[in-house]
Amino acid sequence: GVMSKFMDEDDSTCNTIRAEDVLAMGNDDENVYSVTVEEYGIFGNLQVGDVFQFERVGAWTKFSFPTNEENDEYISCELHTSCSAPLVAGDNHGPFQLLDNGSCLEIPDCEICDYDEKPTELVFRYRSKGETSELQMGRATCNEGIYPSSTTLNVNGQSYSVSEGTEFTVTGVDSFGADTDFGFEDGSSCSIHTSCSVPLTKNDVIGPFELLGSNRCPPTSDPQCIKATLRVDVNGNNVVDVEFDYENLDPNRNFVSNCSPSDNSCDLNTGSITDFTPLSSDWIGLYPCELSETEPFAFNVEPSTWTYTCYDEVCRENQFPAVPKGNITFDDETLPEFTKTGLYKPLEELEGCYVVLLNRIDGFSAPPYYNLCLGNTIEFPAQGNA
Repeated sequence: GVMSKFMDEDDSTCNTIRAEDVLAMGNDDENVYSVTVEEYGIFGNLQVGDVFQFERVGAWTKFSFPTNEENDEYISCELHTSCSAPLVAGDNHGPFQLLDNGSCLEIPDCEICDYDEKPTELVFRYRSKGETSELQMGRATCNEGIYPSSTTLNVNGQSYSVSEGTEFTVTGVDSFGADTDFGFEDGSSCSIHTSCSVPLTKNDVIGPFELLGSNRCPPTSDPQCIKATLRVDVNGNNVVDVEFDYENLDPNRNFVSNCSPSDNSCDLNTGSITDFTPLSSDWIGLYPCELSETEPFAFNVEPSTWTYTCYDEVCRENQFPAVPKGNITFDDETLPEFTKTGLYKPLEELEGCYVVLLNRIDGFSAPPYYNLCLGNTIEFPAQGNA
């Protein structure tokens, strides 16, 4: 039998089934087999390559194979099918290959772990709201919880400055034992099991770290609809170039889940709005990174500065068309006055980590404003160091 790449031997025993142990009946030029799924039924006359399916009947599924023509002797194996162990489409369990229908995880486009070649580099995205990975099977100490909005990590003797959405590459993964430790600047730490004795899978979230890929399984291009770049202009002033494109917005884009479940314009499962049609009133805001931790929704406050996607007009009025794609530059010299007075600040007063968001004026009350896209972070220099 073929051993599962995602389950250990306690959760999948079907790799012990060998062809010579199972009764094979001749049928023209092909052998046919019979498989009994306990508490479901018998699948007879199966040939190699045949597809069969059944409804799960419990946390474990038991398969039995007759070993003689009298059908009074059997060998059997079990598969953990409750999804508390990784049930991955495309994985093999002895004589069975699990297809997409009914699996707990999608077929990965490539494998980070391989028994013959372990990864030397892992690519992560930092997220302050951590999750517990089922695939790590309790081996990781990086688990569900709220982590710093921005921090400096120490990993394998290297330092990484991270904030919400920061992507970074950890090297030397194969040289520091079975676990990779992540130290935070407050002295706390957590670890991820990276020896490949448990699965490392793209898009799995392990504590505050979303695993994007590795040296042998590069990250998939992330559908990003907004990006900010901080630069200093010819006069020595900070300006922010923003590029955005949400003309055909991918539902799987990076976004802030802050849509009120009491609002029927929201998807209750994802916390996202459901209508992505660009509107003239859509706008771009710069928020301090730590505001990702506000309650009950992230960024549940006004931004530090903002402007409409049309940039220099009050675009929410009906005579203005939507701007689904474009480039604008936040510049104190050209920003509309209403975007830098009152609650709002000019760029010259900003310092530290900021994140760019593309938002929608929607919902019962604002803020929060419903998020269309979460962009990258930028770092304004401390006052006096610009």
